[in-house]
This record gives sequence, C-alpha cells and structure tokens, in this order.
Amino acid sequence: MATLQDPETPARPPSEGGPPLYSEQRDDPDEILQPTIFILNDRFVHAETANSTPLYELSRQIHAQGAATTIIEFERLSYRVRTSADGTPSAITKRSKQLYNLTHLQPWLVLDFLGKLHPTTRKGLGEVGIRKSSFPHTGHRAVPIVPDRNGSSSGGSGRSSAAPAHLFTIKEKRHGLIEWINVDGNVVATQDSKSDGGQHKLLVAVPLPRRTLDGLVALWCLWLWHLHSVNTREKLTWKEGSDNGRPECSSF
Repeated sequence: MATLQDPETPARPPSEGGPPLYSEQRDDPDEILQPTIFILNDRFVHAETANSTPLYELSRQIHAQGAATTIIEFERLSYRVRTSADGTPSAITKRSKQLYNLTHLQPWLVLDFLGKLHPTTRKGLGEVGIRKSSFPHTGHRAVPIVPDRNGSSSGGSGRSSAAPAHLFTIKEKRHGLIEWINVDGNVVATQDSKSDGGQHKLLVAVPLPRRTLDGLVALWCLWLWHLHSVNTREKLTWKEGSDNGRPECSSF
C-alpha cells in the first residue's frame, strides 16, 4: 500500500555507472493510498505534515467566489525527483494533471444537482453530482450520473445510474461535524464545518484507491464551495424572490 509521499523523500539509488535516475511516480487509479488529513489552504490542498507540498490545486479560491463563478478546475499535482550519480536528489519537477471541472449552481437555479464533477480523464470516477437525499433519508448524496435519453446530463437533466445508487452520503452531525459515508454505511472521512484557524480539514479514515481518493477530495472542495455559496448568498423574502424571479429556497 502506498502513501501520499512528499517529493523531498530521497529517490531510490541509481545503478553504478548509470545515468541520473528519477524517482518512480505511479498514476495507477487502483493504487491503494493510506489515510491522510487534507488541508485546504487558499487554492491548494496538501497533507497535514511538516513542510508538506501541495497535492491538489484549484483554479480559483473557493471562498473568494461570488454568484458569477460556476466552474473551478481541479488538478492533481505530482513531483518527479531527479537524482545525481551519487544518489542524492538534484532537481524536482512538478507536473499537474487536470482531473475534474467543478461546477456549481446558485440555489435558485438548481433543478436536481446542486453541483457536479465533470471528469477530464478516463481514470476518474466519471460524472458525479451532489443532491439532497430523497425522503426518508437525510443529508446529501454524491451520485454517479449517466446521460439521459437525449444523451445530455447538463443542467441537472442527467439521471443517476442504478448501480451503485450513490458513492457517498454527506451527513451533518452534532457540533458541526460532517461525515462522508460510503455505500456500505462506513464513515470514510470526516470534516469540521467550521474552519480550523482559517484552514478547512478533511480527515480520511480508511485506505482508498487513488481514483476514489481523488474524487473524494474533489467532492469535498465542491461541498465547501456549496456551503460558501449558501452562507454568503443574498437573503431574500418570498416577495422579493418572486419579484426577482428567484424564490428563496433552502439547500438543506
């Protein structure tokens, strides 16, 4: 099982007399990664370790966006370490790979999904949307989306696939704790709805395949974006909402 490795970790020693080597960087979507605490800081997500380098990058800062922003790009960052002939690291090269476009609609425009992940790679979870759980369930669910009969899933017109019914359930518990629960009913991650010293944290509690972990972190960022939108949007009365063509509606 692999861990989210800091690029400063020494690379494997080169063979005698051979050219400078690079540390091996895998892009296997099924690679199992160990539990990690993630921190969102500005546009970057990194592990909660000393001198940690960013692991993911957003094209925009979530908590600085207004109603006009509807798309934020989500990238995974990887680092390649070049070693010299004596085995010591000599250079680090950063590479970025876009995984998803995060899209979010204002509550008065939501038809079905309040936000979606649109994949930009075949190694991801596919298209995923977050919507309110249907009665009698509570909370919200992250569900896979397949195109409707017209071949389109944009604007909330997509329908969720039959299997699996959902990827995660997002439930708010006491004291502002939010749990991310998988389809088997197990808590895979938790977050505090209130920032810790200005930083938002996601505590991943179980090993996950890289594909699932990437998707979970992207969904967490999308969920934070949704919370920011709900907490900062203009509060309208029913009359004011009707006059503006957008009635007040709750996302919870």
